[in-house]
Amino acid sequence: MGDVVQIYEDYKDHADFLTVYVREAHPTDEWQMKSNLKDDVCYAQPKTLQQRVIIANDFTKRFKFPLPFGIDGPQQRRQLHHHPPRRVHLQNDADCAHKPSRVMIRP
Repeated sequence: MGDVVQIYEDYKDHADFLTVYVREAHPTDEWQMKSNLKDDVCYAQPKTLQQRVIIANDFTKRFKFPLPFGIDGPQQRRQLHHHPPRRVHLQNDADCAHKPSRVMIRP
C-alpha cells in the first residue's frame, strides 16, 4: 500500500485518484489468509452495501488511507479476479493509456 500512497501524495495536485472497493479479497467464508489473522482484518464476504461501508470505514481509518474511496454495490454483475489491484490510467482526452494485461472477467 505504501507505493500507492506515495504516488498519490506525489501527484494528487496533478491527477485525480479513486480507489474502489469491489469485493473482499480474502474473506473468512471463502479464502482466508494467515496474514488477515495476523493483522486482525477478518471479514466475511459482505452481502449488503451497509456491510461494505463498515469494512471500508475500518480499512481507511485503521490504515490511515488518504486516497478518495468509493464502494461498489454488492449486486455487481461481474467479478474481477486478479492480483495485484487493477489499474486503469486515463489521459486528459479520456483515452485509455494503460489497461491491465491479466484481468479475467466472469459474467
